[in-house]
Amino acid sequence: MSTLNDYLPAEIYLENLSETDEDGFVRFQDETTALFYFALFKGDSQLIFRSEGYKTEKSRENGVKSVLKNFENDKRYKIIEEEGHYFLVLKAGNHIEIARSVAYASEEEVDHLLGCVLGDDYTPLEEETEETESEDFESHNGDFLSGFMDDQQYLGRQRIHDFYGPTGYVKFHHPNGQFYYAVYNPDDSLYLKSIAFEEEGERDSFFDRLNALIENEDYYDVEKFDGKYYAVITDDNDFVLGLSAGFDTFIDAFKITPTGRQKEITDGIF
Repeated sequence: MSTLNDYLPAEIYLENLSETDEDGFVRFQDETTALFYFALFKGDSQLIFRSEGYKTEKSRENGVKSVLKNFENDKRYKIIEEEGHYFLVLKAGNHIEIARSVAYASEEEVDHLLGCVLGDDYTPLEEETEETESEDFESHNGDFLSGFMDDQQYLGRQRIHDFYGPTGYVKFHHPNGQFYYAVYNPDDSLYLKSIAFEEEGERDSFFDRLNALIENEDYYDVEKFDGKYYAVITDDNDFVLGLSAGFDTFIDAFKITPTGRQKEITDGIF
């Protein structure tokens, strides 16, 4: 998952076109930001996707792998409009954006690009049925939050007990038939919550991943959904392991991540 919600201008990706590999990817480090980027090209010079900036080469490679994994799945694509421009966005299975196209002047131009990407498997916008749109809705970024219950549904539950006593974690089976976990703050408020899992074993497997990474700042990011900012922790496969409560500002969400959290002061020594 990228570390900044920020893309470079298209010309910077194009400057690295000569480094394209056999899969159409270019990889480079930007001198200004010092972050690592990739881009996907088709043919000689058609820029299909740009990545955001990654702190490490390893995390960038995970982004490339995520593109390869999701590229042929038509349910992973979304056409979005921002400030009068249209973009084709590719998402991972957890609905987080992996990469996006350059800006286009109309939705029809982006639709044509998507047709070039998917080939014969693509159904143009004007031919989509109401049933198809309903099936695709779950994979759109705007519906990302629907994978989570309201915060209150995760609270007031029995904390997990181990050798050290009750921890800050909870695991539970909800009446809706799904399995969940959550992390509590010391005051019993919600720190992170999980998506729904259909099987208990799958839930426990991802819980173990969260437990291993929860203090590692490299796995956190701040994302904006429906006007609110959320701290998000993902694993190396871009799966969302935990989502915070929503905040009104980026800074408020950032403060709860390991990077933004104030360091404790002990005996007057920082």
